Amino acid sequence: LMGQIGRNYTTFGLHGGLGLENNVKILTLCMGGIETPNGSITPLPIPTREWFKIPASRAFVSHMLSKITEISSHDIIQKGLQTTLQMDLFIRVVQCAAWLLFKDDGDGGCGMKVFVDLTRKLMQSDDESLQLTGTKLVKAMVEGREKASRMRLVKQNNAEGKMKMLLPDALYGHLYKLLGGSNSNSQVQCSALSTYGSLHFVEWKHLLFNEYNPFPQMLPMCLEYSGETDSRIRSEACKAVGNIITTCMQEMQVSNIDVNIREKLAEVVEGAIQVMASAVEDSDSNVRSMSLFAMGNIALEVESTKCYVHLRRLPLVQLCEAAYKRLHDDNEKVINNAIRTSGHLFNLYHNRQENDTEMSTKQSERESWSNFCDKYALELGAKIGQAILDATDVSQNRSWKQRSNAKKHAWGACQALMSVFKCIIIRPAICCDGVRSAITHLVQCLEHMDSVNEKISL
Repeated sequence: LMGQIGRNYTTFGLHGGLGLENNVKILTLCMGGIETPNGSITPLPIPTREWFKIPASRAFVSHMLSKITEISSHDIIQKGLQTTLQMDLFIRVVQCAAWLLFKDDGDGGCGMKVFVDLTRKLMQSDDESLQLTGTKLVKAMVEGREKASRMRLVKQNNAEGKMKMLLPDALYGHLYKLLGGSNSNSQVQCSALSTYGSLHFVEWKHLLFNEYNPFPQMLPMCLEYSGETDSRIRSEACKAVGNIITTCMQEMQVSNIDVNIREKLAEVVEGAIQVMASAVEDSDSNVRSMSLFAMGNIALEVESTKCYVHLRRLPLVQLCEAAYKRLHDDNEKVINNAIRTSGHLFNLYHNRQENDTEMSTKQSERESWSNFCDKYALELGAKIGQAILDATDVSQNRSWKQRSNAKKHAWGACQALMSVFKCIIIRPAICCDGVRSAITHLVQCLEHMDSVNEKISL
């Protein structure tokens, strides 16, 4: 079946009428790369992957590359249905079968050249829809290289070595201009931010010391009152910053990382975390939620990589206080992320105190911190208490959505409490009412195991 579809595509040519358009659409679907409702991307289907392994598929690849070359050969890319279909197909192939562009079958690596020429032409265009396609192509290449390496489908003809090479600086330069250009619209900027958020450490190791380093430009885009007015851009910027920091932090403990890179990464993380703490106060709930999520991811990576020494200036108390304020937000997703982030922050605070002697605080400061933890425990315990009431007292007449949200909050609160309890010192001078209340609710969970959601009781 794949062979017949491929032969139809290569036989009809661009002007094959409705039959060709349907064939291109079918081929596009057969490449995977479709976004699902949960945000994931469908993989390359097995039949298509097997077809790409046999010589018969080479005619399809060559034909596709020739059509893309034809499109990009014009000084101004001609828009139209056929152009759109061909570029959509090309994006899917790059995203799900990128190794095809790197295979050295005697064509001198023309696949990568076709990709670079088209992407550069698209991002240089004055047309916003073409600019958007250009940013999507760069992101597709980044994702495609990772998938191909993970699937070990490039261990031939030196393709693997080529795929690890950086993209040309010119493409980063065009992407950089689209990120903050005065002529860029919000959709193009969001796509550029998403593309930056998908880059790997090998790119950031290069970009952080490059004239096209976007990070100083991205941080103000997270902020409402001193930066960006469009909430969609602020939300995407927070998400991108969180992804970038996570990617970089995962490499912080690699032994062969240069000291200059370590210092630069520490500087980037500290700047990002300060911005996230401010973005938590945004008037838009999506931005608040995304900034909390990014903050939690950063704390999680700092903890998992044990990078306390490199990030001693992280204002953990300030971050915990920022998350605490959002426990009573009017948006349920924000509350969920505030609870989740709290657990990561408290866990990081405790482990940093235990493992970094230079960061150990005075007894009086720890007692003050314990009082704050007690207050936090009281709020988290209340989240658990509400879920218990929903399960045992039907007279409340709360909606299904309200009860569902309460379950999520309670489950997150149970996890966060494990970290909060680690930070509390039991002393006569320290109030423990919050701890007592939280423990009482935890015991009640066990008493009502038959009624309370299983995740919560576990």
